Amino acid sequence: AAQTTVSATQAQVATTTVSYGDLNLASQSGVATLYRRLSRAADRVCGENEARSPREHAEFRACRTASLNRAVQQVGHPGVLALHADQRSA
Repeated sequence: AAQTTVSATQAQVATTTVSYGDLNLASQSGVATLYRRLSRAADRVCGENEARSPREHAEFRACRTASLNRAVQQVGHPGVLALHADQRSA
């Protein structure tokens, strides 16, 4: 089955598995759904923005960005990579 693991930074150990075998990645809606799943998983492993201070918020954002980058690269699907590039430049 198609799945990937989203993990927090190396200092942290939180991981989650995102399954996507049910999605048609040949369609834009399938790619968008997978990207949303990866994004939500990155939120979860990084603490869902429970930051209370500017430093904690910055740490969450850095963790989320790194986690999502790793997950997108692990999936390696051209559509997901392109959507991720678009989201980062927006």
